[in-house]
Amino acid sequence: ATASANVSTKAISISGITASNKTYDANTDAVLDVSGAAGWIAGDVVTVASTGTFDTKHAGTGKTVNLSATSYGGADNTNYSIT
Repeated sequence: ATASANVSTKAISISGITASNKTYDANTDAVLDVSGAAGWIAGDVVTVASTGTFDTKHAGTGKTVNLSATSYGGADNTNYSIT
């Protein structure tokens, strides 16, 4: 005997993306580290790629980095609805 049912994607938020400090260079380019990205179920294969920019070109501490062009891949990526 068999039955059928649906398995819906799991809604998750990705955390653990960090930005590197830099020396003033008159642009807003940021270098991101996605190696600590997390949020999915342990053992699943999900990859993260992202680019980012500082909110201004000016020197300062605690500056905001806006993520853009974030993409997800890996064998288990489609099991999730990522925000």
